[in-house]
Amino acid sequence: MYRTRRKGGFLLVFSLPMPPNFDGIREKLKRAKENILNLEMELSDFFKKGEYPIWRYDDRETALKAIAYHRNRKIPVRFSVLAGEILHHLRSVLDHLVWQFSGEWYRIAKPTQIEFPIFKVKPTQKAGRTGYERQVKGISDPAALILIEYLQPYNSTNPIDHPLLILHELNRNDKHRHVLLCVSTGAVPIAMDVLDRYIRYQRGEPGSVPIDVTAEFKRNPQLVPQVSFRDFGAKEIEPMVQGLARINNFVVKVCEKFATLSDYVY
Repeated sequence: MYRTRRKGGFLLVFSLPMPPNFDGIREKLKRAKENILNLEMELSDFFKKGEYPIWRYDDRETALKAIAYHRNRKIPVRFSVLAGEILHHLRSVLDHLVWQFSGEWYRIAKPTQIEFPIFKVKPTQKAGRTGYERQVKGISDPAALILIEYLQPYNSTNPIDHPLLILHELNRNDKHRHVLLCVSTGAVPIAMDVLDRYIRYQRGEPGSVPIDVTAEFKRNPQLVPQVSFRDFGAKEIEPMVQGLARINNFVVKVCEKFATLSDYVY
């Protein structure tokens, strides 16, 4: 956006900051949610085609056989690729936020340095601080800068388990190798409609209702195998869909916080 003014025979052109546009961000979040639900369907189909796709929690003999069977199952690489795509969308959303709040001059001068900083430890040394500041240098809105700093994992009591740091590490690893997965057993089966309600509730969507997983388990006392992440923050394993939904919900809330800084109706 530009404004012009004539002074002393010269036409002066002033560059004004463009209002943030969240349309692309919303589409990425929408696609990430769709991919999570589709992944859940593919995982369900994968286990239905094998033995012990489901068993009762009080049937010890069957449970032991199921655990032994699933421990030796080979996980299709496709699941790792699909998880990587979801992680990429969510990490990209954060970078788009910084891009939207950066001035046009910095977008042109340093387009490859614009990035949402994610730090496990507060950068105090010159090198680390320079890296942090370089990523947000184009932002002039003090409220946006304060919010970015507030959201840093190093401000939490347990940075390693912070959703942004988990996202950052998983996405970084996926650039060089597939995310590490394993088969875990003993998860509570959650129907697709329940999972969708859970995601909407976590996002705080109007009309959504809380989901009591314990109550679901009592109504249907069964267990199912799950494909899980290895080294998911502070956890050695985390069911893939559950972990992706957790990260997705946090990124959505981050976007909502940034939307309040502009006139954009999110």
